[in-house]
Amino acid sequence: MLIDRKMKKFTKIGVLLFGALLWLGTSACNDDDGPDATQLLEGTWEQNESTGWLRENGELIYEWDENVADVRYEFNKDGTFVEYESDGTGWDISDKGTWTCKHDELRLHYPNEEGTDDDEVVTQRVYYITDTTLWLDYHYNVREEGNHYVGFMRNSFRRITAATPAPL
Repeated sequence: MLIDRKMKKFTKIGVLLFGALLWLGTSACNDDDGPDATQLLEGTWEQNESTGWLRENGELIYEWDENVADVRYEFNKDGTFVEYESDGTGWDISDKGTWTCKHDELRLHYPNEEGTDDDEVVTQRVYYITDTTLWLDYHYNVREEGNHYVGFMRNSFRRITAATPAPL
């Protein structure tokens, strides 16, 4: 009887220890799980679809689902980015800035060229990313001139080029 109780207690402790080790083993080894969103973002991405909606004071005023290929982002390893726009005949630089990505939050910092404190920071959620596909979600919630605007946009991109390899 005493042996049975000791065996049950030992079994419970063993199961708890095994569970704790399993939890630690799966949560502490993120570096071994492959590249994170930051590493996958590096390179050039071309937008191929945009869907979303915009409401003004609760009323739907605009909705879209379009196939588009007029925006590209080039995310560089040094934390800079270049935004390109196309008029259908070629690509022109439309903006430059810096970027950071932590977990699934992509922050694009557009510096004000006039040197004032009015820099724009756009935060988007990396909804989905692979070596070839990127989906960015953008939520909009602004009060302006007595109106309340709420919107959502999901942009889909395809990879054009990978990040430039570092020199040896």
